Amino acid sequence: MPSLKLRVGSKCNQNCKFCHSHKGDEYVFNPKIIPFIKYNDFDNVTYGGGEPLVYWDIIKLIVESIPDIHYTIVTNGSLFNEEMLEYCTKYNIRIYISLTDYTNISDYTYTLIGKVPQLGTAKLYDGTKTFQELDKLVENFKLKTGRDINSYWYNLMHTTCNNPSMVYTDEMKKHYIDNMKERLKDTLYSKKIGYPTKWSCMSQDLHTFLVGNRIQGCNTYNHTTISLDGRFMPCSYIAEYGASIEDLYNYDIPKLKSEKCYDCNLVYKCHSCYKTLNNDQCEIYNELYSYVEKICNEYNLDIDKL
Repeated sequence: MPSLKLRVGSKCNQNCKFCHSHKGDEYVFNPKIIPFIKYNDFDNVTYGGGEPLVYWDIIKLIVESIPDIHYTIVTNGSLFNEEMLEYCTKYNIRIYISLTDYTNISDYTYTLIGKVPQLGTAKLYDGTKTFQELDKLVENFKLKTGRDINSYWYNLMHTTCNNPSMVYTDEMKKHYIDNMKERLKDTLYSKKIGYPTKWSCMSQDLHTFLVGNRIQGCNTYNHTTISLDGRFMPCSYIAEYGASIEDLYNYDIPKLKSEKCYDCNLVYKCHSCYKTLNNDQCEIYNELYSYVEKICNEYNLDIDKL
């Protein structure tokens, strides 16, 4: 089913030095977003920022207008409160906590987050921490919330015009690839034997990785990004906009193109983003996908059915 990422604004209560998101964009809510979501039968709406919880009233307005689809909020978690817990429980909203050194959550807020019915985490790999150090962030999160985590991924830092100096060295790329191969192989082995193993919680994201279809940026046939004022964004992290839903006939979604992807063997199976300023992500995901193909052949698994 198609999914929508809605950038509600760029305000944030934290100031992470590595942030790849554009600062300074604020939007006036476009009420046509409601019929746009309904017309396109979006199965999931993900709120992104900035910090989405700064825009809590807007989140509630949209949820209450279309209460029968899935919603996800990607947040640093520090603003989460009792009202939000009650609301997320009522509407079964998934909360994804971004775990970094800047995750500044009080012990009381951790206990509230631990009660969210649908809970996940996302960790950002920018080369400053090893996977083992990132794993410790997850273990600390589990300890403080009293919850196990059933879905997570190790996200690569995007290199955008907002942090152009972010470049993955050969050592950083090797570390990421080697560690991901370990986890991917273990996840595939769990599928082979039909029994959970250490990293089997990555299965859902393994599927996303294999059928990414994100080579055209954040607007593809199964994934669309718009700003709160209704403009299409090829990347939700940079101040670049395409058509507006005001200009559309019957709310149809315009498709974006990327010439640099046309000759790639993984043109329709890529988890990278063409709007990054270098080819680091492309190289990493190409190698990882080739590795998954190899292991699937080894384990007699159909890669198209994972």
